[in-house]
Amino acid sequence: RLIGALVMAHGDDSGLKFPPNIAPVQVVIVPISAGNWKENVLPSARNIEEKLREKGLRVKLDEREEFTPGWKFSEWEMRGVPLRVEIGPKDIEKKQVVVVRRDTGKKENVTQSSLNIKVPEILREIQKNMFEMALKFQQENTHEVKDYEEFKAIMESKKGFIKAFWCEDQVCEEKIKEETMATIRIILLDQDKKAARGKCVFCQKPTETVVYFGRAY
Repeated sequence: RLIGALVMAHGDDSGLKFPPNIAPVQVVIVPISAGNWKENVLPSARNIEEKLREKGLRVKLDEREEFTPGWKFSEWEMRGVPLRVEIGPKDIEKKQVVVVRRDTGKKENVTQSSLNIKVPEILREIQKNMFEMALKFQQENTHEVKDYEEFKAIMESKKGFIKAFWCEDQVCEEKIKEETMATIRIILLDQDKKAARGKCVFCQKPTETVVYFGRAY
């Protein structure tokens, strides 16, 4: 379920999108196979791989010859790797690489000498941005209600979650499911019990338990 939630929360039309902290591969290096690239480009790509690994990063160097760079770009985007490093003959001349973020698609030229500092910095930015975007989406799609009529109206007109009090009586839960097809998805356990007091959204009994309701699609 956690994996499914991760895919649904962060994925897009291009495929998966992993937060750097849990990504199996955090950085993929794609050497541009143009001209005499094995002699001119590949050694630099391997050197970059080694230096980034020394920083404790999970790095993949894509040396496959049977695929074009463009094909590799699309594949690694689909796999959700947070950061792509592109290096070709022109980059070698300029002593730089091109880094591409999976979360925003932003491209940036980075000097090879500063990669050890810049790459971890960008990964931290990606982690922060992905969390903030997911939190914003959750907040915009969570609706807090006090009574059952409002509950039903929102459930019929909007997508997302409904945050409400629940008396912990299974009868109320079953009635809500029967009438609205909504079920309890989350029960808040770490809330301040003194601050969280209200009435069950269905039966109006006093309670301190707050839950999130949602429909399965």
